[in-house]
Amino acid sequence: MKSLEVKGKGILIIDDQSEVRRWIVETLREKGIFTKFYEANDGMEGFKILNSHDDIDLIVCDLVMEKFDGIKFLTLVSNTPKKKDIPIIMLTSVDKIEDKVKALESGAQDYITKPIDPRELIARIKVHLKLKITQDRLNEINQTLEHLSRSDPLTGVYNRRFLLESLEAEFERAKRYSLKFSVILMDIDNFKEVNDKFGHIYGDKILIQISQVLREELRRQDILGRYGGDEFLIILPETDGTGAGMVGERCRKGIYEGITFADEKYHLTVSMGVISYPNPKIITAEDMIRLADTALYEAKARGKNKVVIAK
Repeated sequence: MKSLEVKGKGILIIDDQSEVRRWIVETLREKGIFTKFYEANDGMEGFKILNSHDDIDLIVCDLVMEKFDGIKFLTLVSNTPKKKDIPIIMLTSVDKIEDKVKALESGAQDYITKPIDPRELIARIKVHLKLKITQDRLNEINQTLEHLSRSDPLTGVYNRRFLLESLEAEFERAKRYSLKFSVILMDIDNFKEVNDKFGHIYGDKILIQISQVLREELRRQDILGRYGGDEFLIILPETDGTGAGMVGERCRKGIYEGITFADEKYHLTVSMGVISYPNPKIITAEDMIRLADTALYEAKARGKNKVVIAK
């Protein structure tokens, strides 16, 4: 069975001998493994090029260079989180086991002894490039799985589990550093009637629209999630009760004016309960949910379409 063709985006070649760099470029270009080639004549120049480009999939670096050698380059890369996973193959003309061990311990994945055999160069590059591509794919899958594990599948905002974890973390942070923060619990008024009248498909579309409106009204550091059914929870770091009440009013008005149904505006109302820390009634993070829920119940009792701040 024919093996899958390995293709990389860019390669960085660092060597203080221009003829060596040129030979490597020509050898690899002939095989069509990479689409871009970057060259540097010492480790510092190579490090600057590396930090200036996001399409470098592999690095070939000489170990001994007069200005800034390969070990120093490896040290810089190993201390750069975004770049430290790029495979580095070292070149050495000195066949000493100590030098090879030092290079590997400093962050290199492999080494090739000069004079370079083109077959060995290509074979080693393909192995490490294949590993890099596989690792990148695994990272993408893991990121997707992580996103799915903390997101509500319908609206795309955070789910209940992540909300509760975030609330606990924010509560501990506020308690430790004597900070204020607030929570808003929001419920859609008469949402059951909407579902009964128009169906759950349109009800779901309304939930999605509400999530979009809330995102637009909130800051980047605010945490928005679907708490359950037609309830949303908003965590507002470093925000007191007055500020949270203003945010709630802005969101309430935004929803009232921002929902469309069958290409027409649908004036949907929501009720909100607001609670802020510190508060003598709050001992745990769960207390904030309980008190926000009580304030929400009061908003409903007052006729709905209101924001009530818990005392």
